[in-house]
Amino acid sequence: MVAETAVSAEWQPLNEQERAVVTALSQRLAGFDTVAPDLLLAFVRGYLTDGVDTTERLLRESLEWRALPEVQADSATLKPPSGRRAFEAMYQAGPVGRDPEGRAIVMERVGALPMASLCQLDEAALIRQNVYTKEACRTLCRELSHAAGRRFYKAVVIVDLSGLSLSHTKPSALRIFQLLISKFQDSYPEFMVATYVINAPALFTGLWALVLTLTLTLTRTLTVTRTRTRTLTLTLTVTLTLTLTRTLTLTRTLTLTLTLTRCGLGSTRRSQPRCTSSVERRHTPSSSKRRASSSTCR
Repeated sequence: MVAETAVSAEWQPLNEQERAVVTALSQRLAGFDTVAPDLLLAFVRGYLTDGVDTTERLLRESLEWRALPEVQADSATLKPPSGRRAFEAMYQAGPVGRDPEGRAIVMERVGALPMASLCQLDEAALIRQNVYTKEACRTLCRELSHAAGRRFYKAVVIVDLSGLSLSHTKPSALRIFQLLISKFQDSYPEFMVATYVINAPALFTGLWALVLTLTLTLTRTLTVTRTRTRTLTLTLTVTLTLTLTRTLTLTRTLTLTLTLTRCGLGSTRRSQPRCTSSVERRHTPSSSKRRASSSTCR
């Protein structure tokens, strides 16, 4: 199972739109000169389609969060947090190789998490440990950038679900996942170039397929429009929504558009109309591929 983000070459220079966002942020954001270049670029490209206002707000909130005494993200890697060895024994995550482009490949053994032990950690300890992990990966990306002579700020992530059980779905376990997602998803955008899920048990893949099948029939809209030129357009939008936690929702949208145009009617009743139909399939998010087919009959 693979989940890919929109692949962009991190090493490419900023385009005109990205430079405009950077200029706007430099005028609006206090302490702009102190923002790390890789962090700034991740926010500019990660929220480019959301506009300057949203990018500014999220970057400002992230900088404020990173500066909190219990976080101190900028100095997190100077010294491992207390209990680091025990945490790494529970949460096995770290670099395991390089991809063909030279990016880091990071393995996270989520299925091997001893949830009973992990749930005993308080929120502050969980945040400190995971901030250290994230910042260590940023440091690795910068080192790989210098070695390769081009910029890297993304990593390939492999999620190993071997050992996944119902203990990972208990309320206490879900609280842990929800906490980590809510704290880190907005503060580390554009972190993954691709995510690979391996060793997924049959229970996981079966439930995933079942959820997608059930939600397929829940949200559908049908729009019919007619014009004076005898054109009939039918648009069917199917939205599949999977809510994992309060802060993590996966949504896939499929839009089918059918256009029928009647023209070329003759003076006799035997004349057959000429019909042109086109079907367009459009997937969102924008990283999905588009397929289109058309047919003409006379």
